[in-house]
Amino acid sequence: MKSVSFDRKLITNYVRLLKNLSPKIQREIISGLKRNGKKSKVKSRRTTADAFGSWVGNETAEEIINDIRDNRTVITRTIEDF
Repeated sequence: MKSVSFDRKLITNYVRLLKNLSPKIQREIISGLKRNGKKSKVKSRRTTADAFGSWVGNETAEEIINDIRDNRTVITRTIEDF
């Protein structure tokens, strides 16, 4: 529960700072926070496990291997002497 205690402490410090501001500035800050809260979306966190998985396809392993071998390009170049 460390994060809850940290969050409360952070909020308490922000409220202390806001008390020193004029009511007009306080209302502007609050309305800005409300606008930001409505716009922000919860982002899903991707894990490294999401990057891995089984191959999805109808080809057999042999067909995939043959396809890779058939599509290889062979670069032939001549090396010049100095």
